[in-house]
Amino acid sequence: MTIMTKSKVIFCLCTCAANLCLATWSCRVVGEPIASKSDHAALTISQPIDGMQLTAQFPQDQVMQSQPVIVVVTLKNFTSDERSFYQTITPEHDFTFKLADSAGKQVPMTRYELQVHNLYVGGYYSIPGGRLGGHHEAVYTFDLSVLFDMTILDTYTLTVEHEVNSRDRKPSGVYLRSDIIKVTVTTPFYTQATDNIMK
Repeated sequence: MTIMTKSKVIFCLCTCAANLCLATWSCRVVGEPIASKSDHAALTISQPIDGMQLTAQFPQDQVMQSQPVIVVVTLKNFTSDERSFYQTITPEHDFTFKLADSAGKQVPMTRYELQVHNLYVGGYYSIPGGRLGGHHEAVYTFDLSVLFDMTILDTYTLTVEHEVNSRDRKPSGVYLRSDIIKVTVTTPFYTQATDNIMK
């Protein structure tokens, strides 16, 4: 019988959780200079802080029940300098998602997310902070339905936050915050067209 050391057990748990999280998020770094603020007039975006900005957008404002609820989160560097930011091997835990139902109550995490969240509490599996080149952006895609219990038909509001590092690459205690965005979880029998007819 093979006896695993404590370090091997931790490594296996870490690797397993990381592999599971691959289905939760994805990320890409855009290599070209980001568009000016005026080019994003169609989006409601928060104000930059120290040259960094966080935006969030639901590609669809209505999602069918039991389908993935995708949110696109973009971290932008408007400065000409490389900037660093807090990053671990599970980016969904680097951001703070404040999800509420139509009554303003916080939406509970899924059982899966609670298990992974508890595993990574305390940042034991953190890696060197991420870096973002000047005039670049990092685009993350998350499935909120994996992180939160969104099985109830409702309109949900979301705000995303992320801590900004100071220019010497240390936590600043200052958080970028997206504007509030909304998404409605509905059924195939109740669509926007139905809603318009009922009005």
